[in-house]
Amino acid sequence: MRLLLLHPMLMRLLLSFVRSSTLTILYQVKRMHVAQRENPIVNRLNKTKVEKFPDLRQEKEDRLKELRGQDRAAQQSRVSLQYLIRTL
Repeated sequence: MRLLLLHPMLMRLLLSFVRSSTLTILYQVKRMHVAQRENPIVNRLNKTKVEKFPDLRQEKEDRLKELRGQDRAAQQSRVSLQYLIRTL
């Protein structure tokens, strides 16, 4: 058995490449051969296909605005509860 000694920085670089890459293992991929294309199945699949092009920035801003509103409402209820306790 032959050991390969590498510089530690080079070893880290090689290990990072191994961790970051995804390899497809061919024997785990199931392949099927179809004699003829069946259009009814393909047509049903195409009917259910939905393409969306969301505005992610706007969705994030809306979500954050809603969360801020919830926080504000919770804080308002705490303040009003403290006010009621003080007045009693």
